[in-house]
Amino acid sequence: MSTDRKSPYKSYKQSMVTAVDHGALDRWKIILLKGNSDFLITHTLKALKKAWESGGWVVERVEGSQVNAEVFFQAYSATSLFEPKVLTLFHDAQSIQDVLNMLALIKTAKDIKNPILLVWRGKEPLAKVQKEFQRLGPLTIACEEPAPWEFKDFLQDRARAHGLKITPDATDIILESIGNNLFKLDNELARLSLMFLDHGAAINAQDLRPLMGFMREDHVFKLDQLLCQEFHSKALLLVTDLLERGESPLGLLAILAMHCRKALQIQSGIKAGQNSAELARNLKLPPTVVQSYVGYVQKRTPLMFQKALRLCHELDKKFKSRSLEEDLALSTIIFELKMRPI
Repeated sequence: MSTDRKSPYKSYKQSMVTAVDHGALDRWKIILLKGNSDFLITHTLKALKKAWESGGWVVERVEGSQVNAEVFFQAYSATSLFEPKVLTLFHDAQSIQDVLNMLALIKTAKDIKNPILLVWRGKEPLAKVQKEFQRLGPLTIACEEPAPWEFKDFLQDRARAHGLKITPDATDIILESIGNNLFKLDNELARLSLMFLDHGAAINAQDLRPLMGFMREDHVFKLDQLLCQEFHSKALLLVTDLLERGESPLGLLAILAMHCRKALQIQSGIKAGQNSAELARNLKLPPTVVQSYVGYVQKRTPLMFQKALRLCHELDKKFKSRSLEEDLALSTIIFELKMRPI
């Protein structure tokens, strides 16, 4: 499939529809994943691995720097009635020495008994290498950075993946605040999905405007960390300091509410028997974040976090309707989160 250079993200999405079609996995003998977008390459690898594994295939990864002619030949030619079906993933395929001759030795695509996936990062393959790829008829997935006018589409797609609905004006605010780094945009959407877990309606600019300035700072992680470490006095000092520096009380309130929701979700997962890796995967959180919560939430009851979350909702209404002593109001939530023996 050719790439529309004017709309690379549109072309990427069209390729992905074909790539993850479970009914057509056996059709592809060679898949070429290439481009300059680390986020899209990483995201695509996860999606492809999930699709092939759910189809009963074993995905084996080989680093490009470790590939020689014998390894390459064995990957696509070895078959056994008693072994599972194997897809070999050649990571950093651009570093494979003599890849041109390895491809040239494959007479036709019919000679590829086991499918192979080559991840080619950075510059385009040389013209001779591209010619060999074309001869074998690969499925090519171009992971290029979106064009400037495509970032809104990317943001809407990732918002849906995180269970969010966002309006066009909210999209504009996020892009203005965060920029066009795909990893950062996806991280912000993951954070918003926790902040607006029970929101229901589409998130609009008015919902986001008090939060975005705060969300650009590292203090969100610091406050979360202090609470998990039970340094409540330091958390209070941080909140007071941020308010004095002009941070939005609604932004700080949203962070505290997000903290309570994460705690409740992790508690629920632990009760269901999930380990840290499963929790991280299911909640789309970094493993280190989950690990910092595990010991913390096991010392507390769900009722305590539920009460603190209700307090957040009450203060949200009061902040929007009347004048309050902001630091005092926020401190009541932190006091509520202090350890109470189970």
